[in-house]
Amino acid sequence: MEMKQKSFEEQLIFGKEFEDMFARYLINRGWFVTPKYLFCEEGAPLLIGKDSKYAIPDIDCAKGGKRLWVECKRKAKMKKYPATGYPYSNHICYKKVQEITGDQVYIVFWDESINKYYGNFLNELEKHIYSDNWIFQGYKRHIVFRYPEAFNFLSIGAI
Repeated sequence: MEMKQKSFEEQLIFGKEFEDMFARYLINRGWFVTPKYLFCEEGAPLLIGKDSKYAIPDIDCAKGGKRLWVECKRKAKMKKYPATGYPYSNHICYKKVQEITGDQVYIVFWDESINKYYGNFLNELEKHIYSDNWIFQGYKRHIVFRYPEAFNFLSIGAI
């Protein structure tokens, strides 16, 4: 059975639903959140410097004097390989945002095919790289991490 490719607008709505769910999860656990989609209707909000700019992760959150960035990915793990990931260009942005702000980036995945939530801090994920030069859709370089070794499973339940 062939799956229908989502339009760009459908992909944005699909991703935003998980961002909203995870923001509520954080709020219910005492975090204060700033979802990035509140700041722009199109494109990604940016961390802008004199000579460069970087897309920021989906949620900026804080609790008890600690600040954290969270990037939400709503996708199934790879079927033929023990891995999952995202575009390499995004990874470079997340690393730079973490370096510039001094605040860690946490990547969280929601895999609806197995109804599981899992994630880890960027620095920990980098210890479990399956490939950082995986070409998807014939043109876009991705970084993928070993599944399940790279991840902590989250008990989110009903958010």
